[in-house]
Amino acid sequence: MVDAINSNSKKEATTAAQRAAGAKLSHWLLTYGGGCTLEDCTPDDLLAYMVAWWLTHHHGRGGVGSLCKPSTVSTQLGLLSG
Repeated sequence: MVDAINSNSKKEATTAAQRAAGAKLSHWLLTYGGGCTLEDCTPDDLLAYMVAWWLTHHHGRGGVGSLCKPSTVSTQLGLLSG
């Protein structure tokens, strides 16, 4: 029973994180994406978002100016891939 509750809460947390990541990308696309949306953006659009906005707003443990770990980037891409 406890495992089922924990599993359900993890799914809810993942779904919430996916929605939040998608909302941020969607907002960026509306602002800077040349009129494309989540439905028609290209891999190049996603790369531009990750480099131009996401990486500049997510720093490593060293604070501003430090790079986040590759696993952090991988997690973000996983959230965006749904």
